[in-house]
Amino acid sequence: MLPSRRLSAISIQPGSKPILRRVVSTDEDTGVDLLQEEIWHWCVTVGDSSTPPRPISMLGSVKYLESFTDRRHLSGCHVCGCKLATTREHVPPRTFLDPPRPDCLPTAHSCRKCNTSTSMDEQYVACVIEAAACKTVDPSGMQRPAIARALSRRPALASRLKSAARERDGTFVIEIETWRLSRVLDKVARGLYFYELGEPPLDMTAQTSWNGPAELTPQQRQLPGMSTPRALEHEVHTLLPLVGSRSLQRLLVVPSPQVADSGWQVVQRRRFRYQVSYGDSVTTVRMVIRGILTAETLFAKSSRSNDV
Repeated sequence: MLPSRRLSAISIQPGSKPILRRVVSTDEDTGVDLLQEEIWHWCVTVGDSSTPPRPISMLGSVKYLESFTDRRHLSGCHVCGCKLATTREHVPPRTFLDPPRPDCLPTAHSCRKCNTSTSMDEQYVACVIEAAACKTVDPSGMQRPAIARALSRRPALASRLKSAARERDGTFVIEIETWRLSRVLDKVARGLYFYELGEPPLDMTAQTSWNGPAELTPQQRQLPGMSTPRALEHEVHTLLPLVGSRSLQRLLVVPSPQVADSGWQVVQRRRFRYQVSYGDSVTTVRMVIRGILTAETLFAKSSRSNDV
């Protein structure tokens, strides 16, 4: 982990060699190849030459990295940009994860109103996705204890899920309220954009698409040209992220373009992973929730920001 002070320089020590250990497995739910664990050990120099080299380790699961971008961005809400940031919002929401949760969850600075504005939607989406994964709305059939408890404690939510579930050709199907799913996915994508790139996407237009399993309807809201998980493995990125951002730091300690392009950060295995691909005109945030729902948000500069 880099020190908390501002980064003045980063360089790889001459003659140092990385040690790489990769464990690649296949997700049982989606059939997608996952980088379960990836560890790089490298000596880097931080700050002036008097600072001794420090080893940096990277895991496939998210490890805390200090952001060294403009700290003025931390004072305002990353969602509305109008109010002071008085809280830190977890991205992804904690309701998407199971205890014990990772120690250093990604967070984004936000005002209290924006932080809590989608709390009910987040729990609803988590419950519907779990129902689709377990093919039941019965709390006793849920694999995640937290979701089972939520449905037991909130009869109105449980009733809402029951009314949305039905049998189609002998197969369990549950209909999700797409406007609530869109709100949650858009907000999580904005938080991940801010966390990885160090600046809020306030002047960006966002388009979100998703693709779900057969048990979840509508199965997809897919935009033209939406990437598939396997296609992402062959992408090549030529533009570097913002100096000091977490995305750039990840690239600095991963010298292989093939490894860097995969870019998936596993927050919690089988629960949530994401990827942020920075581009000149379009930046893409991708996420996989519960191993069954894939979402992609495209951030593009608005016409207003281009005129400035």
